Amino acid sequence: MKFLYRLYLRNKKQKRGFTLIEMLVSVAIFTLVMLITTSSIFVIVASNKKAESLKSVMDNLSFALESMTRNIRTGSTYTCLAVNGGSVSTVSGSNCPGGDPGFQFVSNQQAYNGNSIVIQYYLWNNRIWENQTNSNWTFPVAITAPEISVSSLQFYLVGAGKDGFQPRVLMSVIGTAGTSTTQTNFDVQTTLSQRQIDS
Repeated sequence: MKFLYRLYLRNKKQKRGFTLIEMLVSVAIFTLVMLITTSSIFVIVASNKKAESLKSVMDNLSFALESMTRNIRTGSTYTCLAVNGGSVSTVSGSNCPGGDPGFQFVSNQQAYNGNSIVIQYYLWNNRIWENQTNSNWTFPVAITAPEISVSSLQFYLVGAGKDGFQPRVLMSVIGTAGTSTTQTNFDVQTTLSQRQIDS
């Protein structure tokens, strides 16, 4: 009889379930692991969104600078500009080896009325502006996105005028791109030369 009672007790101990404390500890560990995993996924998604927005802003900057360089190379009659607020004025003398914040040239395209189009690039309100002017109209437009803050735009011009030297322009752009959480500093310089032969 004692033997059967011991066998009954041993089987009863083997069949018992989890206690309440064991269940609470396992649920707490599972919750902690899931919380860490979920927060890691949210951080990765947020980082990916920031990287995509920064890439979009940098693509805008690259497109604006590429458009500027293409237009300047195919233009003629280079002149530097002085910028005072939103107004621009030509600098005395055609060359500006010391640098000026604005640049003007005659485009190789003709307006619908047959007149020449003059294109100006200048810095205003931390954005690069392009102003296309003609004898009948003027059309200023910002070519950089609001997320790009340009702190300095300088043009250095040598060889302008009919001096036998091909005109060359050094363009320097300094600023920051992105929002306050993902800002990237940039400092871009490029040298351009007029494609038309200077005669």
